[in-house]
Amino acid sequence: LGDVYKRQVYIAKDLSTNYLYAAKIMRMDHTDDSEMVERFKREAFILYNLNDVHIVRVIDYGNEGQLYYIVMHHIDGQNLKYYIQHYGTMEALRALDYVHQIAEGLEAAFKHNVVHRDIKPQNILINNKGIVKIADFGLSRSRDMLTITHSDKFMGTAYYVAPEQVESSHEVDTRADLYSLTAVLFEMLSGQPPYVDGGAMEIILKHTRSSIP
Repeated sequence: LGDVYKRQVYIAKDLSTNYLYAAKIMRMDHTDDSEMVERFKREAFILYNLNDVHIVRVIDYGNEGQLYYIVMHHIDGQNLKYYIQHYGTMEALRALDYVHQIAEGLEAAFKHNVVHRDIKPQNILINNKGIVKIADFGLSRSRDMLTITHSDKFMGTAYYVAPEQVESSHEVDTRADLYSLTAVLFEMLSGQPPYVDGGAMEIILKHTRSSIP
């Protein structure tokens, strides 16, 4: 189903129950990257301890030798980016309903001192009943955990990143996720993120310096 941050996601089927799961696997050719392995393990641990209807539920994680895996409930639907690209702008009440559900998921994360740090339409899944699920906590951080990276390098996605996250990814709190959520709402209503012209660095700087569109 794709390769994000050196990981691959497969649909897995339990042959005894016919139940479908999503299995996220770290690519074997990247398991010698200690930072990437620690980030993968952190995502699994954080998600396993978050139990909310608006967050993708992890049911198992671990490793078999150099094979690191996370098993999650399969979401029968598409991500929010898919809907925006294929159906265009959303009616306001529908967009606000999605934002409300995302905010409830972020509140559950906040109560566990977890910051997602990469809220964007690609990481918002919508099932066939209209229930929103936040996915991909690969860049998330718990305030109770040690920092993985030694340098304060930029983490996030340029189109949706909060200004304070540009300055210091390690120090951000839930307000950075809420900023990203407003950028997602902007895209749902207008069809594109707040800033789109230029390369990634130019867009990042616009979040910190430009007037709000």
